[in-house]
Amino acid sequence: MIQRFKGPFRIDSITQFLSCPRAFYFNEVKFLPPERINLNWLAARAGHTVISQAHREQNFSADNMFERFLDLFEKQKARVKTETFGAVDFEEYRSMLKGYANMPYNREAVVLALDSEFYFDIRPARTTYFFEGRIEQLLRIETDLLRAEFSDVFESVTKSSIILHRCLKFGQRRHTSSFELAMNVRLDILSLALKNGIFNHPPGSIDHVSRNTPYHWDIIPDFHAVYFLRDHIPYKDDGGRYLRDDNGDFIPCDLVSSPCLVGKKQDPCKGKRIYCTKKSRGPAMFFTARPQARIHAIPRELMPLCAAIRMGHYPRQLGELCLNYCGYRSACESEIRQRA
Repeated sequence: MIQRFKGPFRIDSITQFLSCPRAFYFNEVKFLPPERINLNWLAARAGHTVISQAHREQNFSADNMFERFLDLFEKQKARVKTETFGAVDFEEYRSMLKGYANMPYNREAVVLALDSEFYFDIRPARTTYFFEGRIEQLLRIETDLLRAEFSDVFESVTKSSIILHRCLKFGQRRHTSSFELAMNVRLDILSLALKNGIFNHPPGSIDHVSRNTPYHWDIIPDFHAVYFLRDHIPYKDDGGRYLRDDNGDFIPCDLVSSPCLVGKKQDPCKGKRIYCTKKSRGPAMFFTARPQARIHAIPRELMPLCAAIRMGHYPRQLGELCLNYCGYRSACESEIRQRA
């Protein structure tokens, strides 16, 4: 007999339900521990913690951040009691943390919130649904710092500074089109939290420890952003076609002060290329917004999802093999075989 979900809705559990309702059932209803844990998941957790520490201490030394990351990762790995899988490329994490530390809009941001816990409820119809989670980063950033890197987004912004809510991602880039970002359920819930949620400290008091006074922030950020740190990893291939001007001359490179040594012969680079080892992979941050009218509509949009979870609809993805990295694959397979 299928049991019912009775707890508050959390962002990670909702995204798990959208990915595989059955995995949600094993995790959030049956409370089964995952059978395996991906080491890259542990590495991402360590990376998030290190970045929060850098903001709190205003210490963006890339070497210091990477040393802390290694230490924290090993401690987390030692505490894991289940099987682990996957391989962590530490040089990639070094590049991601270094890239984050090198960005002026990160180093000079005024932090309003880091890992701040919230709760709120919605009642789009007769049923009340409770949510809880945390805001990862809420920042005030000078517009000129962002305009220098993202001119297409901020060229028409007249405010001297903007409030930015941001989610960090250490995994592969996905869901970056404007439409996908507008439909992002995680950002929907977080925008509701910033507007209607209850927090245990006022914005700007990132080290506040009192949990006795609830605070209603009532904030609508100017932008929400998803930040894919893998875009800070430089290309490993140092090839690429050289760019030339109208006269056929090589266009000088504006990324480094002196030519790099490239290719098997390690000859000096002739000029600017389409891609090179000194260039990052992409823009890293992708922006969207949730205006007041959109926030007002979100509870009604969440209602069918919350109702399906409450009613115990936890189907498998029929016709598709389980993902190899699913932490509940054995439980799912055992359940199927027992009914065969």
